[in-house]
Amino acid sequence: MTIWTEPEQELCLEVWQRGGSFGVISDVIGTKSRNAVAGWLNRAGKHRPKPTEAKQPQRKTRRELIEEAFSLQFTFDHNRLPTSLIDRDSDGCQFPLGEKPFQFCNQKQVPGTPYCVAHCKLVYRTAS
Repeated sequence: MTIWTEPEQELCLEVWQRGGSFGVISDVIGTKSRNAVAGWLNRAGKHRPKPTEAKQPQRKTRRELIEEAFSLQFTFDHNRLPTSLIDRDSDGCQFPLGEKPFQFCNQKQVPGTPYCVAHCKLVYRTAS
């Protein structure tokens, strides 16, 4: 632990109040390391307020997404036929069909689930 003189403490507080970082304060003082500055300010109880973040819209829970899927109508897209896992579209339903070798449904997924509307209704149950 290093000893801080009165002028060093005053200079440290002055630069810190102007928004200087620990490294800048260390460079201005010249005799203290960045970590020494951080430690002294922490022990002195000097903390900068955290910037207020823009409030993020609340994400839907998995249950809400599934309940929403139950309200949707299934429409079969004839351009999206069952495929292997390797050939499956990135947003294709992951419900396995048939025996080995497996193929996957590949219809459009319900957002937040790995399945299409029809397979969500088959796999998930709503609270009754």
